[in-house]
Formats: sequence, structure tokens, C-alpha cells
Amino acid sequence: MWRLLRTPVLSLGAVLVAGVAGFIVIEGWTPLEALWMVGITLSTIGYGEVHPLSDAGRVFTLLLIVASLLVAGRAIAELGGLLGEDGLAATLRHWRQIGELRAMKDHVIVIGYGRLGREVVADLLHHGVPVLVIDVATPELPLPGDVRLLVGDATHDDVLEEAGISRARAVVVATPQDAVNVYLTLTVRQLNPAAYVVTRIEDDGAVEKARRAGASRVFQPFHLSGNRMAQAVLRPGAAAFVERALDRTIEDLLLDDVILPAGSPLRGVLDERMLRDRFGVMVVAVAPAGSEHVGLAESGREVGVGDTLIVLGPPVKVRAFASWATGA
Repeated sequence: MWRLLRTPVLSLGAVLVAGVAGFIVIEGWTPLEALWMVGITLSTIGYGEVHPLSDAGRVFTLLLIVASLLVAGRAIAELGGLLGEDGLAATLRHWRQIGELRAMKDHVIVIGYGRLGREVVADLLHHGVPVLVIDVATPELPLPGDVRLLVGDATHDDVLEEAGISRARAVVVATPQDAVNVYLTLTVRQLNPAAYVVTRIEDDGAVEKARRAGASRVFQPFHLSGNRMAQAVLRPGAAAFVERALDRTIEDLLLDDVILPAGSPLRGVLDERMLRDRFGVMVVAVAPAGSEHVGLAESGREVGVGDTLIVLGPPVKVRAFASWATGA
């Protein structure tokens, strides 16, 4: 709305200032008298002249009326377009979208809705994570109903701020251009130092740049796909098991992270037998708090606040264990 009305509003302000200055200079009136004359002239109230006008003052008043009519006409046209049938609907949709975006928190922002971005969104939605997509254009394929879309250039800070970057838990940078992705990673890290940032990089030479820019994890799609294909040849059983545990389309097995909060009943010595007997899950690995180094879980290992347990088991049992361990 401001972009549409900015020029008419500023033009009207300029006419007002010029009118006051003109009456002060031409007629020698006080600022209050000049402002009153401009007000009754522009509003067409017609209370009469503050003081009798000179010929120059009358000419100036005529010019002031013409200028105000031109400015007012443009403002009315812009406002009419804004509040017309299509314009009003678009404005209401935009306001509703702004309200929805401002209400989002702990969401994941996915920048770029290409083939990779679509897969990321599908997996996140499968696990019940609120998602907001930013793309420079409206995607050709419709987004799932629960996904919010913000059309804009994410390299602009105001677009990221409108997407609630400060409230987001994570950002996935998935555009096809490495230079853009490195720049976006740096921008996201500056706007939200606590966000977990996953960045797509194609060129080996840009991987370290993305890490220095603040990426929490860097993914190279071709390297990752090539590695998984090789593992399918070298270790077909192990590769199939891992894919099954991570595949969103398979419902009987889940490999998940469980981060232990303060007050977790699991703090202390890890008892794998108790976990298997009570919950029917296995803790296969542990990542210490503040570290991405993952080590095998063994009975008798100490676990504490902030440690991440990598848990394997049926989805229902894994979620039950996670609720107990985190107090959720």
C-alpha cells in the first residue's frame, strides 16, 4: 500500500509546503495564516481569503489549486485501484499472509523451491515441521497446503525478515547457484546466529567458503548421490537398512535424534538393556553437547544435558522414548 501511495502522499506534502512558503513570500503572511489559507484552498471549503490577495497572490492560488487537483486525482486513482475488486482482494490476501508469517516461529525456511527444495519440503512436512518457502517467483508446481510461500529475493534482508528469520529454527539454502548460496548463508548467519543452516554447494572450491560463511552443514548433491550409489554396490545390506530408516515413505522403522534437556530422567549412565526392555528402542550413537562428533553408544557411557542420542526403532516407540527422555 505504501509503495502505491508513496508518490501521491509525498507530492501532496510538497504542494502543502510550497503553498505555505508561497503565501509567506508573496503576501507577507505569518506561517499560521499561510497554512490556514493553503488548508481551506486545498480542501475547497471556501471560507474566504485570510487577507485580500494581490494579483500575484491570486495567480499563485490558481496554480496551487491546479497542482492540488492533479495530486489528488492521482491519489484517488491509486486508492481506487488498491480498493477495487481485484486490488482489494489482493491487498486482503497480502495482509493475511503477513499475519500468518508473523505468527510463525520455530519453523524452517527453505530458500529455493526447485527439485531439491521440493524434496526437502516433503521430508520436513512428513515430520510435522512448519515450513516457509522463499522463491523469486511463484513455483509452477503447487505447494502442499501447509507450506507458506513468500515470493521475493532472499538476498534482500527485508525479505528474510518478513519470513521471520529471527524466529526460525533452521534455514535450508537450496538454490542452484553456489555464489548465491554462500552469500545467503552469510546473510542468514548475521540475521540469526542461532539458526541451523544447511547449504547446498556444487563446486568443491565453494565448500570451505560456505563453512566460513556460517553453514552448519554443507551438502553436495552429486557427491552425496554418488556415495550412496557406491555404498549400494559395496554394502547393499547396510545401505538398504540406512535408507529404510531414513525414508519418509517407510513407516516401520525410524532413526531419530533425541537431545537431552536439563532435568531429563536419562542423565547419567546409559543403560541400553533398560531402554530395549522398557521402550523397545536402541541408542546406536551419541553426539556430545556442542559437538557433531558421533560416537558409538555403549552401556555404562555417561550422557548429560545437551547430548544428542541417535535412536533406532519403530516410530511409535521412538517417539514414546523421546517424550520420556525430554519430558515433552
